[in-house]
Amino acid sequence: MEALLSRPNPLSSDAPEAGSHRSLFIGGLRLVAANTRLLLWFWLANLICGLLGTLPFSSHIAGYLNHSLAAQEIAGRVDLGYLNELLHQAGKHRAIDPTPALLSIALFTFINFILVGGSLFVFLSAARARLSVVADAGLRYFWRFVRLTIVTAITFSLTLWLLAALRDAWLRNAGRTHVGAAFFWRAALSIGVMSLIALLLRFYFDLAEAVVVQMGIAGDRRVHRSFPAAFRLLRTNFFRAFFVYFAAGTIGVALFALALWIWVTALSPYSTALAFLIGQFGIAALFAGRLWQRASLAYLVILHTTTTSPAVALEPALEASELRAIW
Repeated sequence: MEALLSRPNPLSSDAPEAGSHRSLFIGGLRLVAANTRLLLWFWLANLICGLLGTLPFSSHIAGYLNHSLAAQEIAGRVDLGYLNELLHQAGKHRAIDPTPALLSIALFTFINFILVGGSLFVFLSAARARLSVVADAGLRYFWRFVRLTIVTAITFSLTLWLLAALRDAWLRNAGRTHVGAAFFWRAALSIGVMSLIALLLRFYFDLAEAVVVQMGIAGDRRVHRSFPAAFRLLRTNFFRAFFVYFAAGTIGVALFALALWIWVTALSPYSTALAFLIGQFGIAALFAGRLWQRASLAYLVILHTTTTSPAVALEPALEASELRAIW
């Protein structure tokens, strides 16, 4: 317990630099591998919320599919044309109530705040990934993460609004002198730049979340201090940290794309059970990549707050009562 509270403030001038050469890629992967139950909690939360949001819609469209040959065109495969026609026909005769879907999204957002805060606490404090520990820690960081999310949303909105305005002005000017492929590549380049800036913003605020949790472990509850602290940490670690962040996310997206490709091209339309399993594997891969991103950033914070790396820590588990003692 004293070891947790005695860690220096992240990114302070006297934070130890020992071990800063260690691989964030492998360190983050080891953190995820040592806490695989975290991936299970994320996957279960997504599955339960997805069922709650889609079961009413499924029962609503059953009347159109149970006696229609059109069901053969969308069973076990992705056909956007048929799905669009199905929604159009269903909406003509009876309005589709979006309330269950909206409630399930709100519920998942709430659970996600808790799981993210609890996961970062597990990574940074070496606590075991028990659901009681994750939930207790996540609830304690909940409002701090809400405040951080509000700042993130405002920053994203203003930045992307400004970039979209600049893009429109640039494309209007380019449209006077360029047509065809030349104009297309300029439009594609502008979208790529906007996507890269959005990814950089998410990368920075993900690091700020890890710093918020580390500061909380050290007894500092002030969210606004995480922003300059995260910036100071990136001054000397930006390129390797962003490369690992991008690579981990890309691996997750690639596995999801592979699962989707197998589902669309290789499965029989009647292999619904196998399609479900492959689809869930793809979703789990997305969560694994996202968890790997957060773990690599947590590992970066660990390297700058300790002289040794607890990537696979052997400290005793922190029970809920011990977590209350920290706070």
